[in-house]
Amino acid sequence: MHRSGSFLPPYLSTRTMTFYLSALLLITAASFSVSAGFEISEVRLLVGLMSDASVNPVDRYVHSLIRDSLSTARGCLFAVTAVVFSLWLYRSRINGRAFGARRFEYPRKWALLGFVVPVLNLIRPLQVVSEVWRVSDPTAIDNPFDWKIVPVPRTLAVWWWMMLGCGCVALIGLALTTTSGLTLGQLTVARGISIVGYLGATVSTVLGYLIVTHISSAQDRKWELLSGEPIRAETAFQGDGIGDPAIAALL
Repeated sequence: MHRSGSFLPPYLSTRTMTFYLSALLLITAASFSVSAGFEISEVRLLVGLMSDASVNPVDRYVHSLIRDSLSTARGCLFAVTAVVFSLWLYRSRINGRAFGARRFEYPRKWALLGFVVPVLNLIRPLQVVSEVWRVSDPTAIDNPFDWKIVPVPRTLAVWWWMMLGCGCVALIGLALTTTSGLTLGQLTVARGISIVGYLGATVSTVLGYLIVTHISSAQDRKWELLSGEPIRAETAFQGDGIGDPAIAALL
């Protein structure tokens, strides 16, 4: 691929940012998994109440305290992870230009704005991630337009739509909880819906982790091919991305 160095932004490896983002994604996935387990215990508690079994008031208080704590922790984790992810995506999009790629469909500003513009935020982030995925492919180095024919795996769509779907499920569960009027049957259904949402969120977050590490490693490898210089490890993180058979099989 022909590169005119004076007109292109410098390439900056996202390896360090990927390390912290990966940690956040895995912690977030763990929080969703723990929340799913807690909701299962909530269902058991509600079933006990419906069967007139004796339930210790202290247990009910502890459950309420844990539920509120988990909700706060999830909210904080999600907010921090979303900010770091958007910054990582923005830097990865800039690296696409550093490779000399041209004719992007979505300007780099959409790596940030795509998450906050109503309605567009339902599809634009996926479109930007898909574009970054293609432009990061190490095989697309012969000319500035090779990246446009790189296929996008279905995993990206699965990740994005599963994440949105889990958000909708969480809203349904919350709506049932707030409108149940303390009806034990509806509360039990709401908790069951929440379990499905948290399990799906765990899977989608893990997929997000695989996608992020894959793109980061692909970009480093592509830059090595273009520049002929190896990328020095900035952290102990050594995700191999494309070269990792396990990740390649999943993606």
